[in-house]
Amino acid sequence: MKQAVIFVISLLTAMSSAIVVSTSESPAPTFEPSPSTSGSTSGSASGSTSTPDPDPLFQSHSDTYAANLFLHYNTLLKRYDAKVAQCKNLKRNCKKLDKIVRIQTLIHTQTLDKCIRDRDSSKKMRLKATSNCMEENSKKARDLYLQSLAKKIHICDEASQLEAKVNEIEVKIQRFLSNYQQ
Repeated sequence: MKQAVIFVISLLTAMSSAIVVSTSESPAPTFEPSPSTSGSTSGSASGSTSTPDPDPLFQSHSDTYAANLFLHYNTLLKRYDAKVAQCKNLKRNCKKLDKIVRIQTLIHTQTLDKCIRDRDSSKKMRLKATSNCMEENSKKARDLYLQSLAKKIHICDEASQLEAKVNEIEVKIQRFLSNYQQ
């Protein structure tokens, strides 16, 4: 996350310096309405020669491309951050559930062992009932653990895919900025 923030700041810095360089090299465009109402491009009566304007189609396309690129990057970065947080949370939950399953299995095994070794029939019946209850709870915990594990694998895989897309967009942005500064 820190790397992404640093990357975005460096990109914005590079773009602002590129804009300063481009505006210092050429006069600022003016958007004034033309004096003629017909929309024709006839020569001016004063006889001054006009310099050809930079191709507005290229400029707007370039600006639109940059805006879309950064918008797409920011959207992917937000989705990636959310998936990473979700993945970390699921990993934590899986570790907790794994510990619970192990402990329940151990206690169930010990209870079964006591049940087998005990000679008192009434105590044996109580231990057997306790063991059955523990086995059921252990099975539920194991099922929950397996569901969480499957979800964790799926979400973390999505996070990895989003990371690859974010890296791909970062490369496109770097190429765009290097082309823009030249």
